[in-house]
Amino acid sequence: MLNKSEHECINIRNLYRFIMNNEEYKYKDIVKQKLLVTSEKIFEEIVNKASNFLIIDDNGSVHLKIPLTKLTQQQGIWLFLVGKYLAKMGKIIHDENASIAEIAHFLNSYEKRVRSRLSELKQAGLVEPTKRGYYRIVYARIPTLLDSLITKEEF
Repeated sequence: MLNKSEHECINIRNLYRFIMNNEEYKYKDIVKQKLLVTSEKIFEEIVNKASNFLIIDDNGSVHLKIPLTKLTQQQGIWLFLVGKYLAKMGKIIHDENASIAEIAHFLNSYEKRVRSRLSELKQAGLVEPTKRGYYRIVYARIPTLLDSLITKEEF
């Protein structure tokens, strides 16, 4: 059997736990409102940024809103691959992988030149090969890539 002071200690501890638990819930809500970033929020931000530079038709073909002459070949490649990724996420196409020939056609360039640029992009961790002669964008790098274009003033 507990004496009166032991009961008071237990009650104080329980009150402290109750207060701390309620404080944690309050803080949890503040953190969620101010800092929580969901994958849906990130994806919506990517789509908003990408819409400044490209559109996707109902066949899943990627079209640039800006002239290719305003982009480096590397930028053209990864914008195309971002478009392919978004077309897949929008369930417009089934496969975001692009062949070297497809990328070269999009850029109106030679496959040899595209292969060299893809090699550079791969070394930089911006694209990844998926199967022989096919590439896709590295998803985690998309926001940074789009931000780098947004900060350019000539668009």
